[in-house]
Amino acid sequence: MIRPWYFAIELDKENKQIPLYKQIAQKIQAQIMSGGLKPGDALPGSRVLATELGVSRKSVVNAMDLLILSGWLVNKERSGLYVAIPVFHDDKQVIRAEEVEDIKPSSLILRVDDGAPDTRIAPVNELARAYRRLLRMKGRHNVLGYNDPNGIFRFRRAVSIMLNHERGMRTRTEEIFITRGSQMGLYLVAHALLRPDDCLIMEQPCYEKAYEVFLQAGIKVIPIDVDENGIIVNDMLPHLFENVKAVYLTPRHQYPTMVELSTERRRQLVELAMSYHLLMIEDDYDCDFSFRPTPIMPLSAMLPSDLYVYIGTFSKIIAPAIRVGYIATSEANVSALGNLRRIIDIQGDMVMEAAILELIEDGVIHRHINKSTKYYKQKRMYFIELLERHLIDYATFSIPQGGLALWIIPLQPISPDQLLDTLEKHHLSIPVFCDSCGRTGMRIGYASLSEEELEKLVKELGMIFSTLLH
Repeated sequence: MIRPWYFAIELDKENKQIPLYKQIAQKIQAQIMSGGLKPGDALPGSRVLATELGVSRKSVVNAMDLLILSGWLVNKERSGLYVAIPVFHDDKQVIRAEEVEDIKPSSLILRVDDGAPDTRIAPVNELARAYRRLLRMKGRHNVLGYNDPNGIFRFRRAVSIMLNHERGMRTRTEEIFITRGSQMGLYLVAHALLRPDDCLIMEQPCYEKAYEVFLQAGIKVIPIDVDENGIIVNDMLPHLFENVKAVYLTPRHQYPTMVELSTERRRQLVELAMSYHLLMIEDDYDCDFSFRPTPIMPLSAMLPSDLYVYIGTFSKIIAPAIRVGYIATSEANVSALGNLRRIIDIQGDMVMEAAILELIEDGVIHRHINKSTKYYKQKRMYFIELLERHLIDYATFSIPQGGLALWIIPLQPISPDQLLDTLEKHHLSIPVFCDSCGRTGMRIGYASLSEEELEKLVKELGMIFSTLLH
């Protein structure tokens, strides 16, 4: 959503009685009530608005959070802030100076993601320099014009070398396809390599966005439970005669439970894939951050290329906004993916592909992964210490050998809806799921939160769960 206008708000910066964030909230609310801002209208970003008003970004963020709590604005993930629809409703709170003293910035919503990286340590400067250099170079027409829809060949070769050297795979450049992120990869796989009414086996619980992609493509999804060793392969056997064409898995760290697929289950899946010619769709979304002494290899490394689709992304390495991912599969499958891509996208972001390639060749990506892995390992240790100090009597959790999230289950039985409502009342937004045993759990991404936010989060959860138990 483009927000090109200047956001006209007059503030009385000399007024010490009403803090700036309250003044901003009141002015925006007044524009909504007068019709100047209509339902669904997008607001400027906090940095832009802070610059326009000549105030700190903290004041703007606190004002927006106050308007969200009062029901005037809604925050749409990865999109921004919008005027709520409908605007006037009984449960909306009119923000007046004399009534907002009890709504403090410290009580505003803390949003927890499902395992996003910390963008504060991303190699943004290096990427920006590479991007600018590519736009200035004499041969820039090579990356600014139309190119191979499968991705820049040198970039594909670099990804192939990475997969072969670091993940034990045996790929060729022609077996690599570049996408605009893993979600696009899933969409292309569902529509180019599968057909409506094909059956696909999927973990339960699962990555909901993948489930939605397959469902939208007309594929019949067969859910199979997950236990402490990953997907229960024996439960798959009765379904293998139901036109099952593929299996979608997150074997490194199962989504959302973070369970690692055991060696025995991996062996069983390889045997099934070979015997029934099943396409194994392996979503290795957080493979780059491992805390193991020796890394575990992908399931795809044990299969021929016509029996796997291996999906990875640079979004976890650099930042979620960098929409560049990749698929490794057979050359025939790459051709099918490219044919579909031409219809909907023509090609990827060639400048960004070339910029990331430069970072790979200069060793920036490798150094960043090493540095950030140590950083996340230390932050994870701090998070675990907090959990053991404040939640040990109220919840159970396991510690995976990598990844940027933990799976936490309250000891007191509670439905997902009840937990979500309870969290919302305490101004917390956390991804909540129900596991195969019917237990409600939370997938908490710790990487993007500061230590102060982690401490606030865990202490708040401790108070919530202690209340539930009593």
